Amino acid sequence: MLFTDRAPVAADLVVGADGAHSIVARHLAGGPTNRPAGIIGFSGRTLLADLSASERRRLGPRSGLVVGPRGTALYIGFLDPLGDAVRATPPTAGMGAGAAIRDAASLAEHLTASTAGTTTLSEAIHRFETGMRERGGEVLTLAMRTVRWILATDTTLGAAATAVGAPVLAAAARLLRH
Repeated sequence: MLFTDRAPVAADLVVGADGAHSIVARHLAGGPTNRPAGIIGFSGRTLLADLSASERRRLGPRSGLVVGPRGTALYIGFLDPLGDAVRATPPTAGMGAGAAIRDAASLAEHLTASTAGTTTLSEAIHRFETGMRERGGEVLTLAMRTVRWILATDTTLGAAATAVGAPVLAAAARLLRH
């Protein structure tokens, strides 16, 4: 690997765990690896009028929650991204850090098998990536379901339906508990 601030390093494997705006994933994919999900908020709303002018300019017309590519294999050679570097998890799933930790543990397990000689490095990486895509798909499906609900309520009709429906559903849930 070549660095801008130190001497080159030779390695059998490079792991890219550099977050949602990953330079590693961008290099592997040949371009951006995430896109805006199009939601304003995920746990509440702030009226635009309550934000300063500079904050309104910074946010633009919508907020910038990012979602990674669906099932895209980014492995090229022995450079392997994990966690948010390969698929940023929207906060609506509440699993971003957990997914990254799970990815790291899985990669360590597969690399241990390679080091022990029970599999090749290429096969270990392939197995890791297969599992990561399956796990990542499940987490993204869950997160995006919530994003779709948020977007559906971010309309005049959706807001009205939520204002009427939420109290009714809450009352029904209380009745069912008693």
